[in-house]
Amino acid sequence: LEKNRGGQSHLRLKKNTFLRVPLRGLRHEKLRPGEPIPRYTLSLEVRLSDGHRRLGDSPWSLFQASFPDPHSTDELSVVAEDKPHKRKWKVLTKENGLQVTVDADTNSKELCRLPFNAVVAEDGLPIKRLPTGERRLRIRYKADAAKQADSEQIDAMEPEEFVVEVEAGYFGSDFGTAATSVRFCSKGVLKSLNFRPGLQGASASVDSEPGIDIGWTPRERVMHILRVTIRKSGWHTFEIVDGTDSEKTWSKDFKVLGWFDDYKGVSCVSITDPDNEDLELGKEREYHNSGVHKLRLRRLGEMTADVDDNDPRGWVTVRKTDLELVEELHGQKQPKGPQCFLRAGLQERPVTSNRYLRSDRWHTVTMTVDTSDRTVCVFLDGVLATEKEISIGSAIPGGGLQDDA
Repeated sequence: LEKNRGGQSHLRLKKNTFLRVPLRGLRHEKLRPGEPIPRYTLSLEVRLSDGHRRLGDSPWSLFQASFPDPHSTDELSVVAEDKPHKRKWKVLTKENGLQVTVDADTNSKELCRLPFNAVVAEDGLPIKRLPTGERRLRIRYKADAAKQADSEQIDAMEPEEFVVEVEAGYFGSDFGTAATSVRFCSKGVLKSLNFRPGLQGASASVDSEPGIDIGWTPRERVMHILRVTIRKSGWHTFEIVDGTDSEKTWSKDFKVLGWFDDYKGVSCVSITDPDNEDLELGKEREYHNSGVHKLRLRRLGEMTADVDDNDPRGWVTVRKTDLELVEELHGQKQPKGPQCFLRAGLQERPVTSNRYLRSDRWHTVTMTVDTSDRTVCVFLDGVLATEKEISIGSAIPGGGLQDDA
């Protein structure tokens, strides 16, 4: 037994050992005796040793239903993979936009034109040199950026608005006592945007205004999206998108004259937590107020913290006049060698997380299982670890959870 990050004792498990967790006696009061548990959530804190990065093709199991019997469903493991670093590029072309084609051949079908300042990511393939001497690169890009370029002429006028997105979540048990808040400051005007995960209706507000019922209850221990659209007109929008169901959204318009900076644009906006600590793009920050609140800046104008694997792909020509590399934040370097990722689902079609586990910190791994639909959602530090929920196959006889996990 040793101390974990909260000061409590934690148990170190050696290789080939396991814990058996009896779920008897944990049934919800509304369930009748013998009735299967339709849905449950398990959460654990883990910290890997650096040696786990040398696992190779031998995953380390975190959770398995009805262990120790062989069972391929309801399984969650840690696996080591060496994923290539995919650099990001910013579009410099202004007049006609950057041409994206289906194939490496420059004469292949055109997919779209990307506008000035759009950020794209390498797809992992090496740069291809054509007989003509041109260098071609396959990239992934945001579909929304392509929609701005549906004609041959790209509007080079200054933007009338820009968008900032922050992932925010509450990781305590005292729901509603203290709001999860993000502070936005532009041209000396400060606004605090608030909501309360875990509290019915979330009680969303701007500054100290009365809380508004958003129509649903954002779950605690999940990172939700707070989106702010700052407009030149003086009317701005505060939007909340549910972290587990993107169909659930709520928005409110509010007015602040002079908040939009014509000269500096989005670079004039500072985003901080209630402790006045700056949020850095792609970097998670915690603050404490009646529990732990987590924030992560994921979009600042055209700059995004990551590009989704489901984004469209295409080929572009690499020229200094059209593309420039996006610098890493504060000298951060991409880790070299294999990293540890979460893997879940059936053995024949497993899903690997898009975020890796570091050996120098504790991580919270949460799994929500629907035993009726046979699906599982896996969260790493409150953020959905995979693109979507994972199918775990046919139902257990009886249609519900077995007594041991």
